[in-house]
Amino acid sequence: MASRSVVECFDEISTGLDAATTYDICKLLGEVTRMRRSIRLVSLLQPPPETVALFDEVILLDGGRVLYVGPVDEVTRHFKGLGYVQPVRMD
Repeated sequence: MASRSVVECFDEISTGLDAATTYDICKLLGEVTRMRRSIRLVSLLQPPPETVALFDEVILLDGGRVLYVGPVDEVTRHFKGLGYVQPVRMD
């Protein structure tokens, strides 16, 4: 994060970290991104809902295929529109 690049990429930054630490790092990345008016691309493996909510937009992948691209708050609506039913105890 020491560079002044407009776009920075972070690959699987949560590997080996607990959920709370991953959340804190993502929150800090978001704050720095907004202050610098830059773009950060972050890949995470199975992040908890609280961490996902920190992002403006997401790209969901499965087996290398793109399942969804767009605002975080539209993900559930998108999949419901495709006929998927969210299980009761799932975020």
